[in-house]
Amino acid sequence: MKNLFKIVIPILLLSFSFGEEVDDNQKLKRLIKELQDEVRQLKDDLRNIKTDNNSLKEDFKNLEKQFVDVDEDSKEGFDFFKIKYYDTKDNKIRLKQIGYYYKVNGQLQGLEEYKDFKKHGKSKYYSREGTLVEETNFFDGQKHGYSQKYYLDGIIRQHSKYMFGVKDSTWTFYNTDGTPWYSKTFNEKGFKIKEKYYTKKKY
Repeated sequence: MKNLFKIVIPILLLSFSFGEEVDDNQKLKRLIKELQDEVRQLKDDLRNIKTDNNSLKEDFKNLEKQFVDVDEDSKEGFDFFKIKYYDTKDNKIRLKQIGYYYKVNGQLQGLEEYKDFKKHGKSKYYSREGTLVEETNFFDGQKHGYSQKYYLDGIIRQHSKYMFGVKDSTWTFYNTDGTPWYSKTFNEKGFKIKEKYYTKKKY
């Protein structure tokens, strides 16, 4: 990208250096600034992808060396990336699929991992303020594993578990101060078999 600017900027400067008025130079400066801002934003987006999700960190180590190709399919409010990367563990090219949901104002609403176009891996969802409010694991399109929901200040609100889309084990619900107020337990078929109140729910 730096080499691109080394080529583009001198050409643009040369084309405006012969008899052009001051306002044209101002337009050129604005254009250069816009290009620099776009490059800076792309770098920030890539950095967020690399650091936002712990499960992706290993895949994106030494990204410049491992990166193979990326295909983007964007619709209003949704970006879907198919990223091919070189896995140094077994020397194979693998595919990582990631979906991003956006609100109308551009605020990130959700980040989801996919496999064969089905949710697979960890999905994260955010509030209007941009704080994490839910983390849920998926397997082959179904909720599978642990799921946690949070209050806007980051305190856990609900801890639950699924087994291939079926409610499983004990779900615990928490007050705004982090203390549990209620729990319920499910059998292997997803039916509630037990519940317990610890305290009265605090708001």
